[in-house]
Amino acid sequence: MDKLIKLELPEFAFVEGYKPGNLLEGRTVITHIRSASILEVFDPRDVELKPETLSYKFYNQSKNLPTGPETLIIAMHYCATIKDPYADREFVIKNILKPAAIWYCEYCDWEDEQPDMELVPKK
Repeated sequence: MDKLIKLELPEFAFVEGYKPGNLLEGRTVITHIRSASILEVFDPRDVELKPETLSYKFYNQSKNLPTGPETLIIAMHYCATIKDPYADREFVIKNILKPAAIWYCEYCDWEDEQPDMELVPKK
């Protein structure tokens, strides 16, 4: 073999749903690769979580928000690698939910810096 390929996965990635019947349309679902966790970002006004749901409240201070920082919640749907996420609540918040919130805010900042990709009709 002349060339070795370094296989790497990111720590976080968006989960996309596909048609037909895209159940994820309009939702922000993220996977934490290292823990095989599924997370979702919500506006707290749009959802009422059960008290036992592992979640982390954070603020997105994206530059292009006309009304200032937005309050968001990231909640854990599932974690395959932590035996009892509720017993390890502080660990999950510190090592999965909080870093995911930071990653999401960094993504929002990056997205705000991208040029609008509107299609211009050809004449």
